[in-house]
Amino acid sequence: MTRTGFFTLCAATAVILAFTVYTVIRQPAVRAADSAGALLFPGLTERLNGLKSVAIRTGNGELTFDWDGKIWTSRERNGYPADSVKIAALIVQMAQMTKIEPKTRSAEKYDRLDLEDPTKKDSHGKEVALFDSGGKVLADIIVGKRKFTLGSKEGGVYVRIPGDPQTWLALGDLNPGLKPGDWLMREIANIPDTAIRRVSVTHADGEKLVLEKSSPTDTAFKIANLPRGKQASSDYAGNELGHVLSDLLLDDVAKAGSIDFPREKTTVAEFDGFQGLHVVVETTESAGNTWLRIHATADAPSDSGADKSAVNDWSKTAAAITARSTNWVYRVPSYEVSSLNKRMSDLVKKPEKGAKS
Repeated sequence: MTRTGFFTLCAATAVILAFTVYTVIRQPAVRAADSAGALLFPGLTERLNGLKSVAIRTGNGELTFDWDGKIWTSRERNGYPADSVKIAALIVQMAQMTKIEPKTRSAEKYDRLDLEDPTKKDSHGKEVALFDSGGKVLADIIVGKRKFTLGSKEGGVYVRIPGDPQTWLALGDLNPGLKPGDWLMREIANIPDTAIRRVSVTHADGEKLVLEKSSPTDTAFKIANLPRGKQASSDYAGNELGHVLSDLLLDDVAKAGSIDFPREKTTVAEFDGFQGLHVVVETTESAGNTWLRIHATADAPSDSGADKSAVNDWSKTAAAITARSTNWVYRVPSYEVSSLNKRMSDLVKKPEKGAKS
């Protein structure tokens, strides 16, 4: 990763830019490396031109991210794109961390600060290491408990450098997440319900729900295949199903084929848009987790007659979804797609007691 590429990445978002400006303003004057106020990693900024990978280690596993010259990817997730903004923020935070005061040098007391060896199972310590292309360590830190100061916006975090018995309370906001979803690009799809005209859900046993709207301005999806003699429990009974594609996020990913989607255990949902969009979502349960795969297509906008300012080119959205999801399946929070488990009986009025159904 070139130094120019790194700082271009940092400047790409207002969040990172603002953080960088803030921390540079606060950067202390040159001090002895072992004194309060000194940088934890003096000269790290100058060494970042060789940065190639970032590793986060805990007693329960490791997450490694590699820079391919354009984006960060997850090594443990077979190269799935990581959130480059979050990783850039992590690197900046490490480069700007300063020492507040020394703490214990006794290894017997490390666990009180969550600074025990991160390689030990169930350790609370979190190690973050930066490497160059040759595997040389550019910076390495164990992150422990946070300390908040009453009445002050400034807090701190307990840290130590591997191989050095000295622990420190340091100024900084380094708090690395430990789950894949904390670092991967989480968006699967983000299509508002106003763009959806029809939702068709087919359950594994063949039961089907069909919901429709006649206009993007309609506030409710109507049950199109409502059984004779039945009434919807409310005008908005089916709306949850129309919201599934809005801000749909992953928790984890796996290569396609590594998770089975058996027909007898898979729910298939089809979403049709007002302007030619078609999205198919399949969900299944495996080992207590909810898994999803997705495919999207769309017609290109027509040149005839329509007000082009009012027409979305959903073909670009569909292409982006399919390009991102090809060869992958997603583990999602169950609540993200729980509405797809709804049956007709969940959407219609229950018969009153004593009444014939």
